Amino acid sequence: MHSVAKYITDRFSKDAPEEFDKTFAHGDAFYAAYDGTHGTVEPYYAGDFLKYIKNDGAVPDNAISLDLNKKAGCLAHYSFEFTKRNMVLLDIQGTGYTLYDPEIL
Repeated sequence: MHSVAKYITDRFSKDAPEEFDKTFAHGDAFYAAYDGTHGTVEPYYAGDFLKYIKNDGAVPDNAISLDLNKKAGCLAHYSFEFTKRNMVLLDIQGTGYTLYDPEIL
């Protein structure tokens, strides 16, 4: 899931119009297995952790006016169209323009 989300965000960053000013980045994830259990670990990023879009696609009440929230909505829509309506990137959250812990439906 992390690899697919990174690929979609990288493509979105290349395709986004210049007026977006900055690009989304997906934080690096490290994959591990211990005693037959697989998991991912992400590095710590300093700053305020914010959720821009919830798992169900809803926008948190406290984030409606944030510019980043609007851009996260564009990323979710882009992911849906880019995958020919097969997947949508949700649970968009992070620190500034660095996103982590995505969900793909």
